[in-house]
Amino acid sequence: LKLMCVPDEVERALLKVRVYREAYEILMNEFTRYRPLLADVIAAYDEALELQDAQIRFLRPLKRSIAAVEDGCKQHVLRIQEEEKSTITALRMKIKELEDKIEASNEEKADWRAQVKKLSDELALAYKDYREITDQKNILAAEMNDMFFKQQDMAKSQSKEEKADPVMLTMVAEQLRRDLQASKKKLVETIADYGDVVPRKDFDKLSKTSKKLEKELKSLKHSHSKLKEEHSVLQEELFEAYTQRDLLGNEWQLMNRTHTPRPNWDLFREIVHPEEHGDWNSIRDLRTSIEMAETVSSIIKSDSVPLVNETNQGPRMLTGKGEGALVPPHLRAEGYLRNRFIRRDELLELIHLLWWTWPDAKAKKKTLSMSQHLYNHLEKKYAVGLLCKTYAYSFDDACHRYSKEDAHIDLFLSVLKKEVDDSIYFKQLEAFERLKELLLEAGANAAAAEREAAEATAAAQQEAEDSAEDAQGEARAETHDSEPPAEPPVEDAAPESPMKTESVAALSRTVSKAGKLSMTGRSGAIQVSAPHEDELMVNISTLSECLSKVYPLKNDSSIDELCDSAIEECRAETSSEAEDAAGSTAGTEEEDKEEPRILVTQLFEQTDRGYESDFIRQLRQQERQEKLDYFAEIRTELERDDSEETRESNVHQLRQAIQAVDPAKMEIEVNKALAIAFAAASAQSLPSDDVTCTHKVMIERLKAKDIRRTSRRLLSLIQD
Repeated sequence: LKLMCVPDEVERALLKVRVYREAYEILMNEFTRYRPLLADVIAAYDEALELQDAQIRFLRPLKRSIAAVEDGCKQHVLRIQEEEKSTITALRMKIKELEDKIEASNEEKADWRAQVKKLSDELALAYKDYREITDQKNILAAEMNDMFFKQQDMAKSQSKEEKADPVMLTMVAEQLRRDLQASKKKLVETIADYGDVVPRKDFDKLSKTSKKLEKELKSLKHSHSKLKEEHSVLQEELFEAYTQRDLLGNEWQLMNRTHTPRPNWDLFREIVHPEEHGDWNSIRDLRTSIEMAETVSSIIKSDSVPLVNETNQGPRMLTGKGEGALVPPHLRAEGYLRNRFIRRDELLELIHLLWWTWPDAKAKKKTLSMSQHLYNHLEKKYAVGLLCKTYAYSFDDACHRYSKEDAHIDLFLSVLKKEVDDSIYFKQLEAFERLKELLLEAGANAAAAEREAAEATAAAQQEAEDSAEDAQGEARAETHDSEPPAEPPVEDAAPESPMKTESVAALSRTVSKAGKLSMTGRSGAIQVSAPHEDELMVNISTLSECLSKVYPLKNDSSIDELCDSAIEECRAETSSEAEDAAGSTAGTEEEDKEEPRILVTQLFEQTDRGYESDFIRQLRQQERQEKLDYFAEIRTELERDDSEETRESNVHQLRQAIQAVDPAKMEIEVNKALAIAFAAASAQSLPSDDVTCTHKVMIERLKAKDIRRTSRRLLSLIQD
């Protein structure tokens, strides 16, 4: 019925009943015995159909009226909504006006409050002046009364002077003076204690007013601080907007003067098949003209056969390895990608940056791999897409090209391919740091000894010069006393004695090694300042001893190679010292016989672009070769008794091979190496001797971890 597109559910039900009636007619024709029963059923179906048809005819007008009422209600609702919209808009305008009025009234209130505060302060000052004037008037009136009474008393006393007793008058005068002093003192105390007293009623009224004004002041200060913050934020945003506007204006002027218009890249839409490379608008809008040219070039070249570089440095086009889960994250790409032929200095700079940011990235995500770390770095630097994958494949190709020449690049490539654990790199850095500390300590000790010798030599030389000057002064004094005064002749500079010249040259050579000389005359101290850490130097024997301490398993030939590399690294310093010493006559022969001195910091110097010294590169190369020789000896020992060419061994055979190659290796380290070789969970859960593993797999597992030689076998020691 649905396929017949019957519109109404009731009509569908009627059609369904008609189908059942036709089915009963067919059954009635087939089964004649049940024809009466089926005829009654068909009659019942006909009655039901008639009733349904009658109800449908009755309900259809009602349905039309309901639809009309529904349309009218909808239109009424829409009209009401329109009216409400206009009402809401008017109310919003009225609310805005009321808010403006409230804000104006608040500002007016603030002004009135400020005026009230000012008038209160003026009233307080006026009241204070009034009290002072009143007190002064009272005091003046009291004094005038006292003077009036005194005058009366004096007049009475004058009239009775002839009759009064002088002694009595004296006593009375003395008593009056005391009373006067007491009254003055009491008056001063009263003025001091109650001069600024106000009535209780006025004090309570002023207290209430003061509290109210303090609350208002706090609220005003709070709102004022908020307004200041908003104002400062708006000023900063305005300044940034002005700065950005000026920058954009300058850029626009520069681009308008110098830049060419952007090409119409839509002409390449049909050439590069955009349906195969994503949305063309996103490719066009999210890239600059240079990136767009590279993208179009790469897409066009990806449809052709890859070319080979004429200089045999690698293919010009690199083939993608797919986007499966087994492919490393930085190599997940399809098609052909252009090789950018990354130079060695660019490769070392990127490796140095990746190692520098690796600990922080590893701390944030424990399961992070170096491949994912490389892809994240390229994703931040370049846009996600073709350019990022191109640089990833070019970086991988450069690592494979330079890995044979540089041990540092080879180690990073092994970590990138998950063939080696990253702890090996950090163990190398720890060894380099330990060697540097030993060399700096030895250089500081040697500099201290040379500084003491230089100070002693300088002190002896100063004493000899002081005694010679004293002798010359005495001789001049005797000559001056014996000869008559005359015009002083012009004295020629006397040539210095060869002994003094030799001592000065020796002193200068000693001080140049130990530090800087500071002399303060006959009575002053002679000191040689200690050299800075960047100026510490060691000789070849000290370097050899420190190398033997940090790397006790290196043979003499390896140490000699490292010493030669250090001498070549510091050739400029040694040559400059030889030129400074060539000026002396007697000390040059002794200086040439000394060992060449090496600047410690120059051996471990590393630039921000990842360049390392030749000494560090030679040391990394030796460590790689020593590790390869160590595992080659273990494999040779395993294959010595292997007559059946099975190339498989068990735990016991590998243990014997490791102990034969490295006899002094501790049992714990041997068990650790066995667990790594047989992929056991721990050293206590090693497999039985029935379980075997191929030599290649065991050696690769051992190479991936930091398994080092702890001793040399007896035969190699005898040969050395």
